[in-house]
Amino acid sequence: MIGPRKLTLAVPLIAWIAFVGCQTRPNGTRQDVALGEFHLSVRVPEGWRVLSFGREVRVSRGDVVLTLGDLGPAGPEGIQREVERAHTLWKNGQLKDAQWVLKTVPVPDELFGTLVERTAFWADWSAVANAEAGESPDAMDEAFERIRADVAAIQRPDPQVLAGTVLEKLEPKARRDIETSHMRLISGREAMVYRTWDRLTHGNARRVAIVFDKGYALKLDIEKGSIFSAGPAFESLLDSLRFSAPAPDAPPAAAVPEGPEPH
Repeated sequence: MIGPRKLTLAVPLIAWIAFVGCQTRPNGTRQDVALGEFHLSVRVPEGWRVLSFGREVRVSRGDVVLTLGDLGPAGPEGIQREVERAHTLWKNGQLKDAQWVLKTVPVPDELFGTLVERTAFWADWSAVANAEAGESPDAMDEAFERIRADVAAIQRPDPQVLAGTVLEKLEPKARRDIETSHMRLISGREAMVYRTWDRLTHGNARRVAIVFDKGYALKLDIEKGSIFSAGPAFESLLDSLRFSAPAPDAPPAAAVPEGPEPH
């Protein structure tokens, strides 16, 4: 017969075992994914469907939907790559396409140290983005050189600050608050993982991860479904991300932990 004291100890233990069992991450099959600048693979949990929608991949089961998506350039390295893309298009006689590339590149104000730097940057940027078709080749080359120099002068931002600017586009502060956040490494890449909720009700909690790779941002989020039913699959997908290219130089492991969210 179990005594009162042993019973008291057994009940929390059973509850803990049940909780861990519910949180077990599902196994799955690995699939290759191409999303814009990203070429990677991910392990999809068993029983989940995968649908591709351009720059997004949706992984779903029942009413739960997780979204993996390319968010485009984020930070000076990605901006510089897009400038080179625009320059190549212009050299090939595709001025309008080159200008479209520049006009769609996100350049947040947080990247600039002063108003003077920001004003000078946008003046040089506009010289190309708004150039007429008859602009001389020499003038255009000089304008691109100024933009290259402007971007090269931007200091690499703190990844937490940069992730915050990306998150603001996904989940504006006017509607949602950050409940928790932490930095970690995903396949050698810096990533910020958030738990957000409705600003007014503190309900409708969601998980969002923003992963940086060579100047571009990738997101994984819970698009639909409760955080409890989608949480294990979210962690499984995030942990399983593997990139086809070698990881860039990363900060020391002591500074950025590798692994799941701390409890």
